[in-house]
Amino acid sequence: MNRLTTLALCFALSTVACGGDGGTSADPDTSSQVDDTSTVEDTSTDGDTGAGDDTSVDTAESTDTASTDTGEGPNYPATCTATGFANNHERYLATGDRRGYIALTDDGVPRDQLRIELYQTEEYGGASTVGTYDLDGINYADCGNCIRVRTGCDADGCDKQYYADAGRLVIERWEVGGKFEGHLEDVVLKEVTIGDDFVSTPVEGGGEWCLDQFRFSVDIVAPSGGANLQPTCVTEGTGVFLQDNVGDFTLPNCAGGQVSLHESCGDKAVWLIGGAGWCVPCHAFLEALVADYGGYLTREKIDQRFPGLSTYIVLGEDNHSGKPTQQYCANYAEELGIDPAMILIDHDNAGVEIPYYDPPGGWLAVTSFATTFEHINPYLTESTGGPSLGIPFFMVLRGANMEYVYNDIVDGAGDVDDVLNALLAE
Repeated sequence: MNRLTTLALCFALSTVACGGDGGTSADPDTSSQVDDTSTVEDTSTDGDTGAGDDTSVDTAESTDTASTDTGEGPNYPATCTATGFANNHERYLATGDRRGYIALTDDGVPRDQLRIELYQTEEYGGASTVGTYDLDGINYADCGNCIRVRTGCDADGCDKQYYADAGRLVIERWEVGGKFEGHLEDVVLKEVTIGDDFVSTPVEGGGEWCLDQFRFSVDIVAPSGGANLQPTCVTEGTGVFLQDNVGDFTLPNCAGGQVSLHESCGDKAVWLIGGAGWCVPCHAFLEALVADYGGYLTREKIDQRFPGLSTYIVLGEDNHSGKPTQQYCANYAEELGIDPAMILIDHDNAGVEIPYYDPPGGWLAVTSFATTFEHINPYLTESTGGPSLGIPFFMVLRGANMEYVYNDIVDGAGDVDDVLNALLAE
């Protein structure tokens, strides 16, 4: 039985795959889900080691809140060592053949997480529509509708985990573009360990987490922009999608300085080129660009040829798919013949959650290009095996108001040269 879910970004230029081991996702999870153990999706390969061998009894106090009440009083057995769940941060889950719901007790760490995982494959037969689903007697190794709680989660894993093998999942509403809503009835989760075979084994003397009448309700909305576009630059931005004003952010450059995006407010166009040290097509593109400018590239040279065009290269990874150091970045610039001041380092080991453009409600934690993608959505589209993105990628903003006008991954986006020439002619 194979429950492996792989989340890896395929970096490519058109149909030419780049080499290297990296992407903007972390390593794939070797369990049947991607575990969220920090402020982002934890895709570590530890296979649930955080909850594995702790056999102590969980004596947590009740965390019932009014927001989890369906209108009926919860019915908790006397054996419960923890009850309810404070869903202070929640979202829809959409990755691969998996749909569902994630709730977190806190935006920071450590924190607890509640997961409703619906595996919509022929093998597992998870829910795909409204209805009542019985959880009695199922094991994590073969469940289609799986409910888990994990406690004390941080970037290194979780202290304990609990798996539901009793009760019912009631899905009341499930509409793309609308809501995913429902509640749990008489759900009891036992403290378990989960091995490499995905079998959930109760911990001797372990606790029970009870969730009766817990209610969930999250949006399943496709992202869009342009609702509040402003004619001038907006420091905090109006959104992160096309036709939104992009907010200001700052990245270090290879020369040791700090560059603010809004330093280019008032220019005609801002062109961001995303690349990585290991990406052969990125090197080929930049080498051709440098050659076109006489063997050494600077923003000033570009502006002289195309007045009003502000250009930056965003470096997301080094040649080993890791975070570029200042020295690596300087060497990278020297090797290519590029002014180090125009190359920006963007890699956040903590990761940032980026919503998918398709399917709506999906998201991915990225480390490479994290700050750029947090402010300028890359329009990730989930394909077989995970989301895809090409590098070098091109993003273009209108300098007058930092309007997001172009992303080369969007269908029908056209040619970046045409977009830049149109902005420069305004």
